[in-house]
Amino acid sequence: MWNYRDPEFALEIALVAGGIILYLARNVMPAIRKKAVIVFGIVLAIVQIGDTYVPRTPLTDKATAMGVWIFYTLFVLIAFLVEKIGTRRQTNLS
Repeated sequence: MWNYRDPEFALEIALVAGGIILYLARNVMPAIRKKAVIVFGIVLAIVQIGDTYVPRTPLTDKATAMGVWIFYTLFVLIAFLVEKIGTRRQTNLS
């Protein structure tokens, strides 16, 4: 679908939105984490808008691979931190 920018973009956003809706519907969490999940989803949509519609010069294969590695790692770390919002550490007091 990369040759069809608008349908590709719509599908990507639909998948992100569907994943967020499913995550929020299936998990009990504090309101602050729900807000963080929604904000993270909005950030992902903004990044997708930039990736899809902002013109840029083509990158080399190495630069593309490095950018993908950096951004995917960053997004995983952010998702990990969002998952930790509102959780309390349990200590073993025995």
